[in-house]
Amino acid sequence: TPQASAVAVSTASADSYSVQLGAFGSEATAGAEWDRLQTRFGAQLGGLEPHIVAASTPAGRLYRLQVPTDDEAQARAICASLKQQWQACVAVPTHQE
Repeated sequence: TPQASAVAVSTASADSYSVQLGAFGSEATAGAEWDRLQTRFGAQLGGLEPHIVAASTPAGRLYRLQVPTDDEAQARAICASLKQQWQACVAVPTHQE
């Protein structure tokens, strides 16, 4: 029922975090970047699944490559490790749809 899905959304963890690895002009480019990063940073990204989040900006449509994590601490730890190897990264709150 519609009410049940509304409850599921409202009970989703409010402190969910993702690692954002970049924003790209197309979904295909974001996917290709994930493949490259997973090969290069398998130790940090292994076992994680990417989410490509479409966003409208004044400059046009962007596709953000984000990887959900267990919590803010995990997101920040992954970013710290990636930044040591010159990989751009930012921990961001995961927006529940």
